[in-house]
Amino acid sequence: MSGETARKSAGQTAPSLRREAMPAVAAVIALFGYLAGLPVFDFVSEPLAPVSYAGSLVEVWMAAGVCVLLVLMRRHAGRIAETARVHIDEPSPTDPPQNGAVQL
Repeated sequence: MSGETARKSAGQTAPSLRREAMPAVAAVIALFGYLAGLPVFDFVSEPLAPVSYAGSLVEVWMAAGVCVLLVLMRRHAGRIAETARVHIDEPSPTDPPQNGAVQL
């Protein structure tokens, strides 16, 4: 039995998002800082080339993506809004319901 299951059976609440997600977020931020060449860790040497270029490359790629998104939102706002429809499952009236039950 896992710790979370034991807590739930004992009536305790599940671990908070802060205890689970914040260490992962902090690790990702520290990793990006390390790859960008910032002195995040004293006990780790600076990355050598080509690894040292990774942080800057990711930052430039993300900035370019945001710029493209802003241009597309300005020129074709309706198309950007329509992309949400791709991810929405619209059930068809002829399909059986997807509820996990066995269909005979």
